[in-house]
Amino acid sequence: MFPGFLQADHQNTISGIAMGNLSEWHSLLWGFLSYPLIYLSPSFGLYGLLQIGIFVAAAAYSITRLSTLELITRRTATVLTWVFALCPTFLLYNLLYSSDVVFAVLLLPLTVQLMEVAHSKGACLQRVSFLVGFGLLLYAEYELRKNAMLIVIVVLIVLFVVYKMARKRLIVLAAACLAAVMGTGFVFSNVLHAEPSPSQELLSVPVQQIARAYQDGGTIPEDANRYLTRIHSREYWTTQYLPYNADPVKFQFDETKEPVELTPEFVKAWVQIGLKNPGSYVRAYLDLMNPYWQLVANPSTEYIDTDFMDHDNYTRAACGNDGCRAGYVAQFQSNYSPARRIASTAFNTVNGLGVPLVTDVTDLVLFNRALPLWMYAIGWIVAVHRRQVRAYAIFSLPMLCILASLLAFSPVASFRYSLQMYYVLPVLLAWMMNHKATEVKDDGVATLGETGDTSA
Repeated sequence: MFPGFLQADHQNTISGIAMGNLSEWHSLLWGFLSYPLIYLSPSFGLYGLLQIGIFVAAAAYSITRLSTLELITRRTATVLTWVFALCPTFLLYNLLYSSDVVFAVLLLPLTVQLMEVAHSKGACLQRVSFLVGFGLLLYAEYELRKNAMLIVIVVLIVLFVVYKMARKRLIVLAAACLAAVMGTGFVFSNVLHAEPSPSQELLSVPVQQIARAYQDGGTIPEDANRYLTRIHSREYWTTQYLPYNADPVKFQFDETKEPVELTPEFVKAWVQIGLKNPGSYVRAYLDLMNPYWQLVANPSTEYIDTDFMDHDNYTRAACGNDGCRAGYVAQFQSNYSPARRIASTAFNTVNGLGVPLVTDVTDLVLFNRALPLWMYAIGWIVAVHRRQVRAYAIFSLPMLCILASLLAFSPVASFRYSLQMYYVLPVLLAWMMNHKATEVKDDGVATLGETGDTSA
């Protein structure tokens, strides 16, 4: 399927840079760094080679580092190498060019570095070289996806609390990350005048709950209804509600209406309606989010076909009348071109055949939105059994933060959102299957493996 596919939202990012209509809806840092290879080159497949290279480097670093620390055996390292090389999930989504996939890939070395922190009892935090790489990964993750803000904050706070001897260095690291983030934000907002990311991205669950209350014929307080009808008509709130997708009521397509925004007025209306319709709010949340914990959730809402679909409004329409370079626009066909249907057709064919084991593996392992949550939970059981609770709590922090952000803000339970954690799963599974005896220290905290270099 090479030269691959440029994800629709990121088509919009590139077109916006080309036209001078900058938006921080998705990562602008990714947009500017990838712009020469995507927009100015003969084919955006050149960027694809870079993204695949980042994946190879991240996987190679992670396997090598875990082997050096003796957290995995040679046999496990070989198995991990083949998994990363041949897993259909990675083969498919490495060809979807976006900041989201790069974010997911970089989560792998970040998790491995946290494993090293736990394994060395924080001693590696005394090394400047380690802190520099660790800080760059935290900064990169934040800039690639804004929900990584939670990762940066939680990781730094937890490490600061747990490892007293490294607190001064962690304060310096936090200050450096803050300066980098603020500096990048200043350039985008005040120098390049990019449109900030809309607050509606935080409101998927609230708008879904409000729409469900309307559809259920619930009690809507008069002042709340008066405000909400400035956004959508009562009929629109009722008819456009989809149990599995918040986008129809979250986005504003009528220029005569107000957008959905995080304002005191909106919060007040949401609370008022919730107090009158708690059942509607609970059902709306469960219907929207259940694929993240239901192993056999309806696969039709995975939206794998949508991930690999072109959107004219993000390429030709965004570029105006010949506003973009003709060679760039010519690479996109309308919606479902034959080449871009390969991914979704292959998935739907295997899924629809019902072949024992083959279809089951596809549904339950390769493209399962609930798998990260269940593996995270099983990891806790293993950690308690091995008396490695502190170690697991530390290196699983990124997964915990992503799960929390998805369950709080996800507009639709598509597989692309769960993919953020998929690249970490092979390493997590390797850790769970490591049967080496754990060495329990006097403080009752177990190391990650039986032996290994724990020096700084």
